[in-house]
Amino acid sequence: GYTLTMSRRTLQTDKMATFTPVIFFLLLAASVPFTVSQRPNPCYAPEQFEATAFFQDTYRTISHDRTARVAYDATNLRKHIVQKIETKQGDISNITILQFYKEGWEYEINYAEEECKKEHLRSKFTYHSVVTNASWQGDLNLGSSGVSGGYVEIEAWHAIHTNSDGSTRWDGTFTRTGCIPITTNIVYPDGHVLGETLVDVRLGISDPKIFEIDHELCPP
Repeated sequence: GYTLTMSRRTLQTDKMATFTPVIFFLLLAASVPFTVSQRPNPCYAPEQFEATAFFQDTYRTISHDRTARVAYDATNLRKHIVQKIETKQGDISNITILQFYKEGWEYEINYAEEECKKEHLRSKFTYHSVVTNASWQGDLNLGSSGVSGGYVEIEAWHAIHTNSDGSTRWDGTFTRTGCIPITTNIVYPDGHVLGETLVDVRLGISDPKIFEIDHELCPP
């Protein structure tokens, strides 16, 4: 199966604009003519980066749009996610999610409420790269090629994987230079859709201490 950067959880979030970046990019890809050039080899994204992520999670016709700040560390198989939520008192607070895939544990920390939950991860680490057996759909320009430096060339990839549960459809876009992931969209056999858009991607982990666990707050 496939797993996005976030685990499949429903968290309340701060009020976002009704504009959904995931849908925007998918519509853009559908409406802008592709540039057909020499078929590229599937690329592999940088092993460590930080980004702002917009998520769309639809389940049983209910859509949940979320935003978070994500630190992605494929070198050590771990992720750090900070998401804004609305507290019981109506205030806005941060939820920190730490995922350690080597150890198989996830921590959900609410520092304002001094709460920490620990549970087993239900999925394997997902690498930001073109998935197995994906086919290149062509290139498109994000922005305008009529302006010097006003566009980024994007590669579009598509894959369908079938097993006993049915067919899972994966679509992803990456920058042609550097293989920076832009969008991922996954449609599961039951119609469940997970979408992700990354913006403001910065290479590397600015502060490795973000992966340290507060053992006074979190269970061993």
